[in-house]
Amino acid sequence: MFATHQLERETIYTVMLMIYVFGVTYAGKYIYKYMVHKGMSREKAFYYIRKFIHVLGAGVVTITIPFLFSSPYLPFIASMILAGTLFYLKRTNKMFYWFQSTSNSYEINFALAWGFGLLVSWIVTNNPTLAILPPLYISLGDGITGTIRNLFFSKRTKHWIGNLAMAIVIVPIGFLIGGLIGLVSAIASSIAEKFEFPPIDDNILISLTATFIISASFLL
Repeated sequence: MFATHQLERETIYTVMLMIYVFGVTYAGKYIYKYMVHKGMSREKAFYYIRKFIHVLGAGVVTITIPFLFSSPYLPFIASMILAGTLFYLKRTNKMFYWFQSTSNSYEINFALAWGFGLLVSWIVTNNPTLAILPPLYISLGDGITGTIRNLFFSKRTKHWIGNLAMAIVIVPIGFLIGGLIGLVSAIASSIAEKFEFPPIDDNILISLTATFIISASFLL
């Protein structure tokens, strides 16, 4: 009976968080329109909205995970539903134009990297707090990275100033949550963000790097 109630409760949490993310995503549409109306270029507004969703959508949700869930499976399923929805919108040419682009599918990569990073880290470490580090790195870390670069360069670029900003944000978070393991994974993830090998982007590389370091430290 307890397990049934727990599953029901966590399912409700999952639905509520998905509605929240959908709300943040749609709020981005109106913020995008406002910025363009005020004279900002569509490209610059587009990348601001991507990072807005990273931080206020995925970032906020990630922080709640250890408090609301007893396993990673429902959050993982939710992230796969999101990835599938974004893929469907792109394939049917019904994209959310304020943050989806025909030039890449990195928003889909983000959802996949978020879900798998959480799932693998949680299963290996059996520690939900430690397991949120890979999703946090791509939500908060990559979010601030893109925001800073967009502020300085008004376009998507891989300038080192973004990596420095990312490290300033996630290294303290990594250390506070994971100690030495968190510190090392945060530094390595800040470096990994600099690279991408399309269609493998920085979201995937950050999540892979952090998940590998965290998992290997437990397995070894």
